[in-house]
Amino acid sequence: TIGIQPQMPSSWNEAELKQGEVGDNVISIRFERVGEGMKMNISQTKDNWKVIVKVPEKTYKSCEVDGNTISLDASLASDQRWRKFEQVALTGTSWEVRLE
Repeated sequence: TIGIQPQMPSSWNEAELKQGEVGDNVISIRFERVGEGMKMNISQTKDNWKVIVKVPEKTYKSCEVDGNTISLDASLASDQRWRKFEQVALTGTSWEVRLE
């Protein structure tokens, strides 16, 4: 499992991590600020790894993954320190995540 918790400085409108190695997996993340929200394009080489995107609770009203509305869920957190975060779990190899 790979956890992503985007917290870019307010002055950054975009950022990118290309081909970061995590174990035997390789992940790429492109972040772009869109209005009051953000868009992330995420890809990985191992389709059996789960990617969890975590955001502070009640920060975003909606989440879309590949154009489909997805509920952010605080109950996915197995560790108490993450209970103040909402998250979405992703499986597969690539996604476009929009948070608004």
